[in-house]
Amino acid sequence: MSYNIVRKDQIESAYKRLCAEEATTDIVMFIHKSHWNKGNRGICVMNIQEMKIQMKDWRKKIRQGKLECIEYNNKTKTTDDGRVWYILVMQQSNIENDTMDNLGLMLLGEMVDGCIYAFKSKENRDKIFEYIKS
Repeated sequence: MSYNIVRKDQIESAYKRLCAEEATTDIVMFIHKSHWNKGNRGICVMNIQEMKIQMKDWRKKIRQGKLECIEYNNKTKTTDDGRVWYILVMQQSNIENDTMDNLGLMLLGEMVDGCIYAFKSKENRDKIFEYIKS
């Protein structure tokens, strides 16, 4: 197994670029691990239309037992620039196949296996959580 080293300064630089280029329609940020590992050193975003497609897929995979989204992982974090983020964590059902989320570890101060989705709005995060768990 090979590991890609991710440095804190890479995450911070990607976050600064995200903030500088941020669209008002973006509702969530996350790191797409396979894109990052292929050299695309940016933080991804989704708008509400993209998220609607994603949440249908999550709901289906949760029902199939492939993914988990546990309520106690829904937390509120503040970045050094004072922005507040509302996190949702998607984890593979077989946790041994997951790795630590670098966005959480190096920017949000949250150590968790899986993928962190950091929402700008608590309302959006909570509605999406309710939908995918229903």
